[in-house]
Amino acid sequence: MSDSVRNLINAISAGSAIDTEESFNAAMAEKISIKLDAMRQDVATNMFATEELKEEVELNEVSKSEVDHHYDKWTNSEHAPNNSDAGDDNKVHKSALKYLRNTNEPKENHEKIAMHIANKFHGSGVD
Repeated sequence: MSDSVRNLINAISAGSAIDTEESFNAAMAEKISIKLDAMRQDVATNMFATEELKEEVELNEVSKSEVDHHYDKWTNSEHAPNNSDAGDDNKVHKSALKYLRNTNEPKENHEKIAMHIANKFHGSGVD
């Protein structure tokens, strides 16, 4: 646990609204700074990526229409999840993989499509 979070907990425990606000702001600033540093490193690492790498990424992408197609088929299949499965990411993902094994979709695409299907089921959709 970082010092800023520890200070926030102590301020809350002490009941000091001013100290709590200052500690909260410090903790958020620290988390934002850490995330920005990670993003800067990622940009610096990928800034000069080769075209070959970019083409490979494009080949591994899955279209929204392809995900929509499989999602519709999956929700009407024997592998469709129950509404009670909505909070169980692993169960929904495995269900999508079971469905995909019975399709003509190349096996190397199963994991990525299953991930998108599960995300759509949970409401996050496809980018």
